[in-house]
Amino acid sequence: MSKETGIHPSTVSRILHLLQRNDFLQQDPGTKKYSLGMVAAELGTAIIQSLRTRIVTIAEPYALGLRDSIKENVSLEVMVNHHAVKAYEVQSPQHVVVVSVPVGTLLPMHVVSGAKAMLAFCSDAFVDSCLSGKLTRFTPNTITNLKSLKEQFGEIRRQGVAFDRGEWYEDVYAMAAPIFSHEKKPIAALAVSVPKSRIESHMKSKTISLLKKTAEKISEQLFYKR
Repeated sequence: MSKETGIHPSTVSRILHLLQRNDFLQQDPGTKKYSLGMVAAELGTAIIQSLRTRIVTIAEPYALGLRDSIKENVSLEVMVNHHAVKAYEVQSPQHVVVVSVPVGTLLPMHVVSGAKAMLAFCSDAFVDSCLSGKLTRFTPNTITNLKSLKEQFGEIRRQGVAFDRGEWYEDVYAMAAPIFSHEKKPIAALAVSVPKSRIESHMKSKTISLLKKTAEKISEQLFYKR
């Protein structure tokens, strides 16, 4: 450690003893090697918890940047227990109105693109618990068969993006990419919603690529590593 830091060995020794005395480090009595102590572990947990509670603040500048690039509604959906919740939205500067639900709304897990983007990377047991019971049909496009949904989840995992093809509101389409925590678990999703009349132009443009890259940048801020 002295060689790595350029600090005199005696000073390094004093620092290590100080950290050990305050439970930031612990020393193996046999090997004499140091490892993180209880306080360091608690501090790490506190940091992660802070990231979870600050996810809107962390994601906001990235969502704004994406909105400015594609000129469409961008929203953040988060996983809370067995529900997807709309946590943030920035509106499109275009005059065409897209149906929008208020922040804090519980979202139908089998329908919205953000929820599907998260569920695709969850365990089968968790998916089953979230989608138990009868799945409500909102439009003729709504998928109400759990087997069909799970097949769609496989495609989402391969492509890295989920779609709502008029499944909640018939004239509104959406796409979303998952956001992962340091534990490699999906905890949120970044979604783009557009009128049905404009979806084809976005499918042919760089929108999907920009969406995925933006979600990846937010994941990186949550210490996610592939």
